[in-house]
Amino acid sequence: RAVVPRSSGRLVVGMVGHLRAVKNHALAIRACAQLADRGVDLELRLAGGGQLRDSLPALATSLGFGDRLKLAGMVADVPDFLHRLDVFLLTSDSEQHPNSLTEALACGVASIATRVGCVEDLLDGGRCGRIIPPGDLKALTAALMELLTDPPLRRQYGSAGREHVCAHYSLDRMLRAYEAMYRRLAGGRD
Repeated sequence: RAVVPRSSGRLVVGMVGHLRAVKNHALAIRACAQLADRGVDLELRLAGGGQLRDSLPALATSLGFGDRLKLAGMVADVPDFLHRLDVFLLTSDSEQHPNSLTEALACGVASIATRVGCVEDLLDGGRCGRIIPPGDLKALTAALMELLTDPPLRRQYGSAGREHVCAHYSLDRMLRAYEAMYRRLAGGRD
């Protein structure tokens, strides 16, 4: 299958989050480097700051992927960053409720995430994106290749993800749930 980017030029894979070991950015770099070695024209953009800001580019360089890794630093407009991606990745080894994945889904970006925390619920059991085991380079590389080579599947996941997160994780819905919980805890008193 032909690899077709969302816009003209290189395919863009990205992540948003603090640059620390538990987020496992190294896994994403390794998967992207493998795909670049296979001829996929892609780059990986990382938004966020943290202790791995120097070691991640060194890893990418050692894999021949250094010129395709872009560190965006702290991003003020996260939705703008997300809208420029073809695929969003969450490669965390541990997570509770990944806000970055929720934001990517709300922006309609096709996503791949590790099975941690509530990812299964956010991706509606896989209906809204690919779910892979934590730390599984082979699974990540295969899922990424699949999404990068299938624009209709990316659009399907993007649309389903946005619909799901807007229906189940909107601010209005969460505020109503908190209000109902507080009313129950207060015994129905106003």
